[in-house]
Amino acid sequence: MLKKMMKYDFVRLEGVLLFLQLAVLLLALLARGSNAVYNEKGAMLWLVIDKIVSFAFIAVMASAFFTTFFYSLSRFHATVFGRLSYFTHTVPAKRGTVYDAKTLTGMAVNVITLLAIGAGLLISLWDQMDVKLLFEKSGNTALVFCLTVVLETLSLYLSVVLGLVLGHRFNRHKMPYSVLMSFAVYLAVSTAVSCGLGVFIALNPEAREVFSASASDLTGSIPPALQSVMWIGTACYAAAVPALYLFGIKALNKGVNVE
Repeated sequence: MLKKMMKYDFVRLEGVLLFLQLAVLLLALLARGSNAVYNEKGAMLWLVIDKIVSFAFIAVMASAFFTTFFYSLSRFHATVFGRLSYFTHTVPAKRGTVYDAKTLTGMAVNVITLLAIGAGLLISLWDQMDVKLLFEKSGNTALVFCLTVVLETLSLYLSVVLGLVLGHRFNRHKMPYSVLMSFAVYLAVSTAVSCGLGVFIALNPEAREVFSASASDLTGSIPPALQSVMWIGTACYAAAVPALYLFGIKALNKGVNVE
């Protein structure tokens, strides 16, 4: 049942979001091509075209990210608590299975969009910067940064999902309570991550030196201590994602009120 529900939700979500994800890749190719033509010919016309395409690429990336994030949450709300909840709750599946299907599908489409954005950035910037040299100079920092972005996005998504579940345990004013609960949950996650980083920096003399140094002292390769701080931040978000997921299942199993 879980696979069938995930497949159904994934098709419904990607049926809307696939266009934006492909648009990101297409505009990345156009941005790379227009920049290459401008560098070759140097004409003012191609400069204008290059700037227009680049602006469109940035706008579509932002649109793809926010549309995916909010549409996946809207789909979760509609199918679990809203106008489509009747069909969801008549399916012969446990609440935990429903939660798994909805959240895993939502997380999947958000990761796909982030991958499309990352691929689009690499495509568009490939001729403008030495990507290989960037990764060699930064070590694993670039990969850690990308992983942190993915995990932070998922933690934000699951924070809102948990907020929706907690908000719908009230009999009245469910959406206002859901917004407040989502904000409170993400604030708690951010505070926990900040505390984890603060403790690590306080106990690590090398990390303290990095954060007390001036910008001129940090030229060249990224210090190992800073990389360690980024790894700790990534680990904190990696721990937050399953914790939020489990809290959401537990809260939903206790019962909620549909609209």
